[in-house]
Amino acid sequence: MNLPKGADKATFERAAAQASFLGGLVLARYPQFGTFFVQSASPSFSPDLGAALIKAGISYDSIGPTRQAPVGGNEAVVPVDYDPRARTRRSRPPEG
Repeated sequence: MNLPKGADKATFERAAAQASFLGGLVLARYPQFGTFFVQSASPSFSPDLGAALIKAGISYDSIGPTRQAPVGGNEAVVPVDYDPRARTRRSRPPEG
């Protein structure tokens, strides 16, 4: 994900937060270049992030996949529908 040249740190942090809000995992940050790498299990993550950035008033230069094959092994993030809070609630014993 690349922001325009000269994007300030606050804008960079807002853009990274949008990626996280959409379920992406920010893997590396390079604020001095306006670039961060994010991983998502969603096939529509790039256009979804672009739309979210525009809605938030954040300009960007480019967003796109850097891999042409699925991520596997220990590099894979959890599925899009994974909700750790739901799992935690179900795994607790009933109260009372």
